[in-house]
Amino acid sequence: MDQLYDLIADFYDVDMGANMDLDDVDFWVSRCLAADGRVLELGCGTGRISAALAQVDIDLVCVDRSARMLEKLRQRMPQPPPLLRADINALPLRSGFDVVLCPYSLITSVLSAAERDKLVNELHHLLRPGGHLLIDCFVPQPIPTDDQFHLNYDRTLGDGRLRRWTRIIPQNKQINHVERRYQRIDADGSVAQTINTRALVAPLDPSELEMLLLGANFEIGRVDWDYGQRLSADGARFAVFTAVKR
Repeated sequence: MDQLYDLIADFYDVDMGANMDLDDVDFWVSRCLAADGRVLELGCGTGRISAALAQVDIDLVCVDRSARMLEKLRQRMPQPPPLLRADINALPLRSGFDVVLCPYSLITSVLSAAERDKLVNELHHLLRPGGHLLIDCFVPQPIPTDDQFHLNYDRTLGDGRLRRWTRIIPQNKQINHVERRYQRIDADGSVAQTINTRALVAPLDPSELEMLLLGANFEIGRVDWDYGQRLSADGARFAVFTAVKR
C-alpha cells in the first residue's frame, strides 16, 4: 500500500484529495478543537487535514507509511508537526493522546478481522481515559458488475490533465480488488505517463464498525452522517463515529 501512494503522491491532491466533495476537513478540525488535547492523525498523507489542524495550533503528531506522501506534506508545510513514517498495524508510540483521528475510511485498508481488532485495541491503549477515537467508514455502495474500467474523472493538473479509470472486482465477501489506471496528459494532449495501481480494500458497513469499536471497550459517543451534513443514514455516503475510551 505504501508503494501505491508513493506512485500517486505527486497528484494525490488532484486525485483522491479532490474526490472528497464533503467538508470533512472543517468537521475534523472542529471535533479536535472540542476535544482540546493532543491529537494523533493516522494516514496523514500529503497534509490535506494536517495543515488545517496545524493552522489552529492543535498539538499534533502525524503518521503515514508512504515516504513520498510525507515528503509532499513537508513541501506543503515548511514547519510541519512531528511526522512519523510507520505502518498503522505496528505503531511505535506510547499512550498519552486525547484524540486519535482515523479519517477517510482508513480502516478499510486493514484487511482481516484479526488485524482490525488488534488495531482498534491498540488505539484504545494510545488514548488517555476519556479520550476520543474519531473514525469514519464508507457506507457501502453497489459496484459495477461488468468487470470493466470506468472513467472517474478528467481534471486539470498543472498545464495538462489527469485522467483516472477504476475497476473493482470483489475478491470474496469481505475484500474488493481495486485497480486504477491514471494518465497524465501534457498541454499538447499527448500522454506523458500511464500509471496502474492495485489495492485490496475491506469495506465495513457502519454496523460492523460499531461492533468493532464496542469489542475494544469503546463507548459510542455519537455517530455523524456525511460529516454532520445529514441528520440520518438515509442517503449518506460516510458514517463518522466518536468512540470514547471508558
